[in-house]
Amino acid sequence: MKRLKNKLTKSLLLIIAVVVMGLGCGEEEAPLTCKTTCDNEEIVETFKNVEARVIKHNNFGFILTINPADFDKESFVASNDFILVPCNWNFSYNHNSRVVINGVKKSCCSLLIPPFERGGYGCKFEITSIEALKDK
Repeated sequence: MKRLKNKLTKSLLLIIAVVVMGLGCGEEEAPLTCKTTCDNEEIVETFKNVEARVIKHNNFGFILTINPADFDKESFVASNDFILVPCNWNFSYNHNSRVVINGVKKSCCSLLIPPFERGGYGCKFEITSIEALKDK
């Protein structure tokens, strides 16, 4: 009887260990870098002195909107046309800061996928320069 109990205990512990290891923390999403590429990625647009608004994003840190209609409101239009996902963000601008950007928009799009949605929004953007917008 004691031997059967030990066998059951070991089996139960083994099953629990396998389940815990299987659940784990999940696979971390690799951070977007300018060296990370999508299939057939190419430059689709070059921006020179374009006004943008900095938006704090939960997964990517900061993204940019270039839609003027988004500049004076808390929300933004989720679109590949307006949302830029910087691959080289190392700047210290706050959420809702207005900036002037230079850089290239890449064909790697739909990077941000909201929960329970099929499509995504936002295109990869390589910043060549960014400056705070001076008050007009």
